[in-house]
Amino acid sequence: MCDLLTGPALLTHVNWQTPDEASGHLRFPKHVTGSSDRCHQHVTLPLKAIDVDRHPSRTPQGRLVKRAPDTSDPLFPLCVRDGVAVFSHSPHTDDTGRKTPDRLYCVDTSSGSQLGTVYVGGYNELSTLEVSDCCLSADGTNVAIVVNMTSNYGNNSSRVIVYDATNWREVYVLTVNGGKRAVAVDFDPRYEHSRLCVAYHTGADSCLSVVSYDMPRHRTERCETVTFSSDADDASHTLIYAKGGAFIVMQLISAMWRSRDSFCETLVLDGETLRVLYRCEPTVVSLCHSECLSAVRPTFSECGSYFAFHTRDESNRDKDAENIRVFRLPVTVRLGAQCRVAILKCMSDSNDINTLPLPEKLKEYLQFSPDYT
Repeated sequence: MCDLLTGPALLTHVNWQTPDEASGHLRFPKHVTGSSDRCHQHVTLPLKAIDVDRHPSRTPQGRLVKRAPDTSDPLFPLCVRDGVAVFSHSPHTDDTGRKTPDRLYCVDTSSGSQLGTVYVGGYNELSTLEVSDCCLSADGTNVAIVVNMTSNYGNNSSRVIVYDATNWREVYVLTVNGGKRAVAVDFDPRYEHSRLCVAYHTGADSCLSVVSYDMPRHRTERCETVTFSSDADDASHTLIYAKGGAFIVMQLISAMWRSRDSFCETLVLDGETLRVLYRCEPTVVSLCHSECLSAVRPTFSECGSYFAFHTRDESNRDKDAENIRVFRLPVTVRLGAQCRVAILKCMSDSNDINTLPLPEKLKEYLQFSPDYT
């Protein structure tokens, strides 16, 4: 567990101002200050990219990948995160007798190219198919997708499937035992792409189990139970490592009310022990639709010491206004981590790190390179 000096505190929340204006030296990626409609903008490009499937394209790693055969059927986004989007031929199972899709399409949203196809279901026909989460490893080489399935025989299956993004080869499948449903996943940035953190339902209404799993060694490193004040079963969840991997930010977003708002609980966990360190003040968030978490998923500052997300402006209930809430993460005692934050706060652009007269190892540390390779 990290030695801590201070806990997270609400820095400020503003009505559609940039975090720079709110906190001086604090810099966030540009998409944090956009409107809540930005999640729709993230998925329109991949839809066109899949429909027009004529040429191979390059992944961000620079290797050629082949796209799946062209299809005229409409595709629906199931999950969008970290520059990765997952689509299927149907958003859900309906009463029309249409067969539940047995394959998913994964797309790199930054380039609009299709990474590959995920075949699910095996020899059993599926009655339901759900993609709870997806994420990209810190080094950009692996993609993890959480798939929950129910066969026509009533058998539940929850898997975390890991693919090599450079050649779309399945490298690992992690199955959640006992028919429990996985809801969130993220790669530990300290270990490149070798360690996963998975959250899944325990069976209790307000509890989730959080597991840190070492894939090369095939073993569970840590397992903790996280308790929320709301029903965790009928809700959506996010799990995101902070830069450097010292902390994890978890969210529970309740089902949408008639006002299209949702209740949001935010927790800060220790990245090593997975224990809850702090519970942030609950907020009200506004989703574009019940399965869209892009509008409220936390985004971390360039220095890694703050995170922010959009909330509903409760003082203007009759207006379509939202706020940006910025929270400060706990401060660690480690001198290196404090120096990194101080240096990055003074940098106008993270790309300027390469111009500093420092050894390569220090430059890598400033860029949050993995500690264990």
